[in-house]
Amino acid sequence: MRYKKYFYALRPLLAARYIEEFHTVPPVLFEDLLVLRMEPELREAIYFLLEKKKSVYEGQQCPHIPAIQAFIQEELPRQKAICDAVPEDREKDWMPLSLCFARIIGVENVTGEVL
Repeated sequence: MRYKKYFYALRPLLAARYIEEFHTVPPVLFEDLLVLRMEPELREAIYFLLEKKKSVYEGQQCPHIPAIQAFIQEELPRQKAICDAVPEDREKDWMPLSLCFARIIGVENVTGEVL
């Protein structure tokens, strides 16, 4: 496995946990996500991964990191269950947005028809 792939899996899972814990937008910098509560073993593994990333070339393979593997395998289904439990809240009526856009670009007499 490449070191970078661990970050591809960790970033969204930690960001989701950040939202869950702090009820706000997660930080952009990966290191800022590490303010989260987590097992010491996972934290050590992530810090090891961050240090290793600085000294390896792009695409370099690494052995599996058990603490990170376990976190990914446990957290992914947990976060999926949370997402599946959130009620649908998307607005399906696009007309208000279409009317607003039409006003912005100066189109008059917009009806419910597709322009």
